[in-house]
Amino acid sequence: MCDEIVTISRACFRGCPQGSVVAPTIWNIYINPILERNNTSFYTQAFADDLALIISGRTARELEANTNIALAEIAQHLQEIKLSLSVHKCQALVFRSVSSRKFSKRNSTILNRKPTFKINNFSIKISDSLKILGIVLDNKLTWTAHISSLYSKILSLTSNFNRVIKSDWNMNRNILKIWYSTVIEKALLYGASIWSGALTKHHISQLHSFQRVFLLRFTRAYKTTSTNVLNVLTGIPPLHITAKAEFCKFQIWFGAHHLTIISLIIFLLTTTLTSEIFPLNRNP
Repeated sequence: MCDEIVTISRACFRGCPQGSVVAPTIWNIYINPILERNNTSFYTQAFADDLALIISGRTARELEANTNIALAEIAQHLQEIKLSLSVHKCQALVFRSVSSRKFSKRNSTILNRKPTFKINNFSIKISDSLKILGIVLDNKLTWTAHISSLYSKILSLTSNFNRVIKSDWNMNRNILKIWYSTVIEKALLYGASIWSGALTKHHISQLHSFQRVFLLRFTRAYKTTSTNVLNVLTGIPPLHITAKAEFCKFQIWFGAHHLTIISLIIFLLTTTLTSEIFPLNRNP
C-alpha cells in the first residue's frame, strides 16, 4: 500500500483478461497475425472472436483442396498462439458463382457433390444456410432463408407491442408510430441495404404479412381490412418500399464514396502531371 492506493497484480500466462479495458486491444494484437495471412487464395475476416473464411475455386476439387489447406494453416497458427478452435461450431456454405452457372446444363446454383472440409481430422458441417452477424445466407443467394427467419422476430416484438397497447387504451398514436418506426421496423429491416435489392413477389408478400400484424394492432381494425388500406390509414409505407429505399440510399452512398476516391485520384494525377509539364516557379 502506497499513498492509500491498493495495487493487486496477477500473472497472466495466456489469453485475454475478461472484462478489462485493454482486453479488446490485446485481442486485436493477438489475432492480427492471422488476418495478415490473407492472400489471393483465401481471405479471412474477423468480428470479435468469430472468423469468416472466404475461399474460391474453379472446380469442386480445387475448392476442397484450397479450403483444407487454408483451414490447416489457420488451425496450426491458432495452436501456436495457444488458442483452441471450436470445430463443432464451425459451419460451411458452398455456392456457385453466376458465371459458372452458364456452363452448367441445369443452370444449378449448388454443386452436384458437396466437398469435404476438415479441421484436425474433424469434418465441418456444410449447411444450406448460414447465419453470420444477424444475416442469414443461403446456398442459392436468394435471401429467402433470411426473410423467413424474420418470423421469430415478429413473435417477440408482437408480444411486447400487445402489452403496451392493452395496458393503456388511450395511448397516443404518435408514440406508437414512433415506437414502430424506431424499434419494430428497424429490427425487421436489419441489413435491408444488402438483401432488399433482390426481392421477389414471394418476398414482398411475406413482408406484407409481417407488417400486417402490427398494423392491425396499431389501428385495432377488423382482420378483413386490406393491408393497403391499413398503410393509408396509419400513414406507414409498405415494408418492401422502405426496404427498397434503404437499398437505394446504400447504393447512392456506396457510389458517392467510390466517386469521391476516384475524383481524388484524378485530381492528384492531374496535379502531378501539371507540375511535371509546367514546373512551379520557385523563388531563388
